Amino acid sequence: RSSRGKWRAFKYSPIELSTEFWQNVSTLELLGPEPRRPEQRHLMFYENNQRLLTHPRLRRTVGEFVAEFVRSTVKLKIDVILHPNHVVGSYLAQLVFAQLNSPPIVIALPQRRYGGRISLSLDQYRDHLNDLQEMRHRVGRPLRAVILDDSVLSGMSIFTMIGLARKLDLNIVGCLALFSRIT
Repeated sequence: RSSRGKWRAFKYSPIELSTEFWQNVSTLELLGPEPRRPEQRHLMFYENNQRLLTHPRLRRTVGEFVAEFVRSTVKLKIDVILHPNHVVGSYLAQLVFAQLNSPPIVIALPQRRYGGRISLSLDQYRDHLNDLQEMRHRVGRPLRAVILDDSVLSGMSIFTMIGLARKLDLNIVGCLALFSRIT
């Protein structure tokens, strides 16, 4: 939904629709039939999103995809980045951070096991709440947040981050996931 309460039609990025992108996914074995560590779920196919970081061409393509999202979808207006604290989530946060003119608050949310639950202690919650209240006071308006994740299987992580953003009184302006299997 947009900030005005109207539903927006989703537009796929030209990068995501390109033959080159899907050729990269296939050649570099980003998707495959065998589970890779630390995956413990039983799935039809498995992704290895950390391979995004190991190949320069794929890294460049993901960087372009994220840059397009930040410029076109959220219009460079981000105050807060929420992401799981795994390697790919941190990499996506760095890519978003690099596009912005002013530094956002980056909240890396604890996820003890890849694909597992995101859980925040009360002390962590209070620390983030204090940081956000200081920023809100400094900028004098509601804070705009973006939620990042490498993939969405059940939606548990994304929905937890959305709930946390709502609880922290953040205006969610965008949600980016590299792979989504929710139908």
